Amino acid sequence: MRKRIEDAISLDEIGIASARCGSVILHSAFQMIYAKDGDTLRAVTTQGFVRPHFRGRELDAGTFFSGLSQRERCFAEQLAIALHLYNHPHVEVTGLDHFVALGAAACADATTPDFFADQLGEVAGLSFEEVRIVLGVTEPADHREKSVVTKFRDQGYSLAIGPAKGEQPPLDALKHFSPAIARIDGRWFQRIAGDEGALRLLSHLVSDLQSRGTAVMIDMIETADQLFAAVSLGADYFQGFLLSRPQLAGMPVTDEAELPLDKFREKSADIIPLFRGG
Repeated sequence: MRKRIEDAISLDEIGIASARCGSVILHSAFQMIYAKDGDTLRAVTTQGFVRPHFRGRELDAGTFFSGLSQRERCFAEQLAIALHLYNHPHVEVTGLDHFVALGAAACADATTPDFFADQLGEVAGLSFEEVRIVLGVTEPADHREKSVVTKFRDQGYSLAIGPAKGEQPPLDALKHFSPAIARIDGRWFQRIAGDEGALRLLSHLVSDLQSRGTAVMIDMIETADQLFAAVSLGADYFQGFLLSRPQLAGMPVTDEAELPLDKFREKSADIIPLFRGG
């Protein structure tokens, strides 16, 4: 697998990597993830997304992956991880962690902690002292997935665990694995962001997770009201199109590294602070 991944990756004249998967060319795009620092959001980590292209035309990533066999999807997902690690140094914001989302096929079928560190890391020429890798996984569904996630955790990797798309937080998995980060699904959060009662219940969960050493990330933030609802909850990390959009590796993103909250206040409806003493 490692040689196949190495053979699939090529570099352009400035060192940005792309990868060939059959007749499709894969590119990396990176989106900033932020933490609140006073009245400012600061980029602290970045997540890589695959941008597949066929004959110069961009394809939908979900459609591309779902059209592959399980074996080829496993290869494509691991190839994408290596590609993102390779391109991480080309994100023009220093000191960022890297958030790697592992798909179910890659997680349960072939990826192990040794493979991830010894092979994908070496393919990318990236030491794990240079960037902290945060492994994002959906709630482990069966014994194989739980076993792999346990091995990653036991070998010192940071974990981010979240639900399937549109679902509420996976309480049992969060309690069992005690990950570094609990990811609140943005589609689900969008549905409750305007519901005072639901937000109060979620604020108790956020407080409980944080008291056990688990930070909380809310993704897919698309409106100012959603952002300030997430801020009122005391969430630790924020991600979404409102804050930044994925940019191809090598594109400038420094203007998005720091975002004053005042920038979004005029776009928000009047919000009464409900949490953390207001």
